Amino acid sequence: MDSTDVANLIDHHFQAGRRAFEQGRYSEAIRELERAADLGDRRSRLGGEVQLWLVTAYEAAGRRAEALALCRQLAQHPQRDIRQQSQRVAYILEAPQLRRHPEWLSQIPDLTRLEDRPSPPPISGRPLPRTPAPLEMDLNPPPPRPAGPEVRFVLLTLGLLTAILGWLAWPHS
Repeated sequence: MDSTDVANLIDHHFQAGRRAFEQGRYSEAIRELERAADLGDRRSRLGGEVQLWLVTAYEAAGRRAEALALCRQLAQHPQRDIRQQSQRVAYILEAPQLRRHPEWLSQIPDLTRLEDRPSPPPISGRPLPRTPAPLEMDLNPPPPRPAGPEVRFVLLTLGLLTAILGWLAWPHS
């Protein structure tokens, strides 16, 4: 097998591992990524990227000890950016786990069983006819409001103004 065949095979396993990881098939992702790492030069840039993906696949599969061990190995990688990324990932993996109270979490309903339920009738493009609600009319007028303090004030003010104007208009001799 020549070098281009090996490179194509590494790329094939790497891409298959990434796809499996993105689809949540972590065991398959680990198998594919391990094959890619074994076929290639682990100290190359591509080898480092494959191993970083392998770290995340280990963690997603619940294999934290293996993820941390590989991260520590990658801290000695010849490529500077691979070293930096592995240190960031190791920092995250070594962080203490937060306690999660059940009341803080939202349950996501399982939508896979929706196919078992009968489907609702199709919705047409036209609106359903509406029956108007019967109108209720009250033919009795509302009772008069009792005169409140503001009405009494206005009446008193008008009365005083009328008296003052009447006194001023009355001839004084």
